[in-house]
Amino acid sequence: MKRITIPVPEAALRELEELYKAVEKALDALGGVCRGDGACCRFGESGIRLYLTRLEKAMLLRDNDGSTLTPEQEDACPFLVGDRCTARNGRALGCRCYFCNPDLSEATAAIYESFHAAIRSLHDRQGIPYFYNELIYSLEMISSQGGH
Repeated sequence: MKRITIPVPEAALRELEELYKAVEKALDALGGVCRGDGACCRFGESGIRLYLTRLEKAMLLRDNDGSTLTPEQEDACPFLVGDRCTARNGRALGCRCYFCNPDLSEATAAIYESFHAAIRSLHDRQGIPYFYNELIYSLEMISSQGGH
């Protein structure tokens, strides 16, 4: 199967990686711990919908084989295999900021909003069209177009 990619400047991906490091540092300060059981990736069960930007999709696809766009489980993230995320390094901001512990939801929402604004600004500075779409829909559209 053809590897599916989204063309964006490599400098933008490097800057997004640095933003993600800052996100991890901010989240570490909260003391939240990912259970690593994939519950948040089962969108139908959790009620979660993951939205991400064009640049985040580009990184997600770059850091994976870019061909696994069909979920193993119905209404789940296509990068969830068994109970494990196979997109851990390239995962989007929404994935990084979600914890099953509801006590952290207000703090993680604030971190999300702050870093989402930085990601949007990065799109503008790098001249990357800004789109913010639901993950499953986005991947279906990319796949139906044969990739970019």
